[in-house]
Formats: sequence, structure tokens, C-alpha cells
Amino acid sequence: MNSHSSFKTITRRVLIKLFMGKICSLLISTFLMTACLFESGEKPAVDPPNVWVVQDSGIIPSGFKSIFFANQNTGYVVGGGGSILKSIDGGTSWKAESSGVDYGLLSVFFLNADTGWTVGDNGTILKTRDGGATWLPLDGGTTRLISSIQFRDALHGCAAGMQSMVLCTSDGGESWAIRNSDTTVDLQMNAMHFPEANTGYAVGDDGLILKTTDGGKTWAELKSGTKSKLYTTFFPTASIGYAAGGNGTIIKTADGGATWSDISGTTAQGILSVYFLNAKTGWVAGDFGAIFKTTDGGLTWAPEKGAEHTLFSIFFLDSMHGWAAGDFGTILRAEKWGTQ
Repeated sequence: MNSHSSFKTITRRVLIKLFMGKICSLLISTFLMTACLFESGEKPAVDPPNVWVVQDSGIIPSGFKSIFFANQNTGYVVGGGGSILKSIDGGTSWKAESSGVDYGLLSVFFLNADTGWTVGDNGTILKTRDGGATWLPLDGGTTRLISSIQFRDALHGCAAGMQSMVLCTSDGGESWAIRNSDTTVDLQMNAMHFPEANTGYAVGDDGLILKTTDGGKTWAELKSGTKSKLYTTFFPTASIGYAAGGNGTIIKTADGGATWSDISGTTAQGILSVYFLNAKTGWVAGDFGAIFKTTDGGLTWAPEKGAEHTLFSIFFLDSMHGWAAGDFGTILRAEKWGTQ
């Protein structure tokens, strides 16, 4: 072997040793850093799944249809037979409130811990100003089923229901007006959501989606691209939104409803409720107690252990505080894995 070849061989060996030394140092540093994090009580930045803990509602009506929390402690759930329950300890315990009606209640919404509304069968609209101690009936001018309600402030709110009906109020619910839309079909509207004061969306049977840009005064039909029943919708922003329904249908828009893409495939079961904290992180819930979570805007969904019975409503205040409700008096509370 000549001197030139020997020099190349020695150089190669030195470089390999240096490279391996760097790799070993990096691995050791990573191990020590991780060990220090756990030793100090800190954990790596990961998003663990939620553990859904069953809460004792104390009653078993035909089913809870809607759950809403005004803050971390105060929440309400409504359902069959006019049932209204209230919690003041984050959902650990629940107390029945008197609604004064026997009709099924399908949706509940609160501006704060004291002021809220609920709607349901036979055109029922109820309002409370004292945290559920008393519920006053409001005249919506209809006996049609009302399936969803939302208020933007103390005065302005809208509700949706049968026969493509949308009702709106500008005086806190004292009076209501049926708003016109350009749809030519009479279908049941199942849910609505206002991401902004003037911009709102309502979804219903046969893939029907309506949109308003003037606070509910007028509604225009959008092309959803699906014929599935849409039971639920949520818009984390005015332009990015999701709708879901029968047979596991999930559709998404990124342009305010002008176009919709099908992101189904998570489940073949009906999805009855959707809730997003932001454009990326959200949950769906539905038949047979299924709960799925996404952290990438619906590209992928991970199952979370839900309940035995169908879940009609899911609600989150933030990533640490979430609840779901459904059939046979089911109420669940979300807890982060490792913190319960």
C-alpha cells in the first residue's frame, strides 16, 4: 500500500469516528434532556387523548339532546320530557330544574351563567335570567319543531327548525320573525352556528346548508355536494367550517361555504355533534357513543373512548374542559390522560 492510499484510509477512519461521536453525543443529550423533564415533573409537548368519565345525572329520560357550559363550573343539559339539569361543579353532580313544559327540548344556549335559552318540540322557546331557577315561555309564532338556537348578544339571536324555518329576534326573544331564504325545499334544519355577529350557517336534511351575512335577515342556499342528512355544524372562523351527519358524513369548507370537500371516512355511523376549538383541533360524537378527535383540520381522526349510548351533543370550553351528553341520561366529562 503506497503512502497516498494509507493517508486516505486513516483520514476516512478519523472522519467515521468523529461522525459516530457526534451521533452518540446527540443521543445522550436527548436522553438526558428527556430524563430531566420527567424528573422535574414536566412532560414532553404532546397532546394526550381525553379520558371520558361518566357523570351521574341522576335521571334517565329519553335522552339528553344538548349540553352547554357557561364557564368551567356552570353547565346545563336539556332533553326529553322538558328535562333541564344544571351543574355548578363542572359536571360532577347535576340538579333538575323545572322547565314548566313536557315537550322535548333539543338545544340550549347561554350567554353567561345566568342568561340562557332552550328550544324544542311544538315551537317551544324558553328563557331564563336567573341561572335556570325559573324558565319563562316565549312566543315564537310557530308550533313547528325548533331544533337549534344561538344568541350573538343579549338581544340578537336565531333559531332553526322544521320546513327550512329560521326565526330571529332582536329583543332577547320577546318577539320573533320568520326569516326568508332562497331555498325552494321544505326540509328540517337541524343545527346552526354563528362564528361572527353577521355571519351564520344552518344545516339540515338532504345536505341543505343556508348562510346569512346580514345577521339572519336573509339566508342563501349553498351547494354542499352531499345528500346526507346534516345534523351538526361548527365554524371556528368565518371561512373555515365543518358539517357532519348521517353515515359518518363530514364535509369541510375553507372559503365560507362557497365550496365543500368531503373528508368522511372516520366512521360509518351517524355523527350528531361537532365542536372545534380552532381551525385544526376538534371533536365529533354520535351513534353508539363514538367520539373522534382531529388536530389537523379533519385530515385524520383518532378515536377516544366515549360511551355505550348514542351521544347527541359535545361541547368544549378549552382543551382541558369538555363534556358530552346523550341517550339514557348519559353525561360525560373529558379529562386529559394522566391528569385524572
